[in-house]
This record gives sequence, structure tokens and C-alpha cells, in this order.
Amino acid sequence: CYLDSTVAMPLLTAYVLEHAKKRPLKRLYDRRGEIVSTLGKEFRRNYIAWKSGGKYRPGQG
Repeated sequence: CYLDSTVAMPLLTAYVLEHAKKRPLKRLYDRRGEIVSTLGKEFRRNYIAWKSGGKYRPGQG
């Protein structure tokens, strides 16, 4: 069975858009300051631990 992508993609897209549930927006840009701050804190903590020869634990605050 073969179907050209110029035919298949619009059909699949229409189907998915019609049948998929709406998801809440994450609004990441609105939380940008908080996210960047957290990322910076984790980086500094892990970098200091790494430089001192200790263990660093990514993802653990």
C-alpha cells in the first residue's frame, strides 16, 4: 500500500486535529524567569560538586 505524502499528511493532520483532546497550555514563556533561575542554581550546584571531585546529582534539588 503506497500513498504520496502530499495526500497522506493533510488527511492524517485533519484526523488528529479532529479527534485529539485539547491540552492545557504550559505557558512556559510566562514562567521563563523561574525556569532559568532554577536551571542556573542546579548548574552551579552540580558544577561545584563536580569540580571538587564529589558526586553531582542531575535533577535532584
